[in-house]
Amino acid sequence: MTTAFSLAEVRWLTDPEAPVVLLDHLTDLPHHEIPMPPAMGSGWVEMMHLAMGMYLARGTHHFTEAMAGHLVPFARISAELPEDTLTIQAARSGRVHLYERRVGSELTFGDENVLFQHSDRLDYEPHLEGSTMVQVTILSIGDALLASLLGEALTGALVAGLGVVGVPSARVLAIPAAITAPLYAALSTGQSGPLRKLYAQSKVLEYLG
Repeated sequence: MTTAFSLAEVRWLTDPEAPVVLLDHLTDLPHHEIPMPPAMGSGWVEMMHLAMGMYLARGTHHFTEAMAGHLVPFARISAELPEDTLTIQAARSGRVHLYERRVGSELTFGDENVLFQHSDRLDYEPHLEGSTMVQVTILSIGDALLASLLGEALTGALVAGLGVVGVPSARVLAIPAAITAPLYAALSTGQSGPLRKLYAQSKVLEYLG
């Protein structure tokens, strides 16, 4: 089974002088502090590779009162993908305005609005609303694995139903909170070590089901 990506690059817009983060298909990122001035706020990101080539990530961002009413540029994220890949981004708290460079459009998600991207390469720039805490969960899964888990027919119906048949394509859809809940729960703080990864995988499979 192919991996979720061969190389991912994160360039911090919260602090353009901060070192670029490079991630390969084997590297987990347990807890990485987001470089940002104290006057802006604080936050961290984490990323976990799951079995068969899926990956799961989460970013948590706390902003100071001075950021209220502002759109805060977060990062430019790019990744080479070995195959067409479905990437899902959902904000449990706050709202995100995302510049999708592959599609050439600006998309806003948060509350029950979830972003679905279908692409052979990632290149996007999220800007976060600074009036509240923003927490975003990202799941990426290649088409081959999706077909292996759901079957070719159901995978085709899912991609068509989401409106992201084309590559690249991106769309924001209103999804009931009860459906997205397992995705939010996947990166639990109640487990550690291999058990945490196993738990995350089980919640992702529950979400896909």
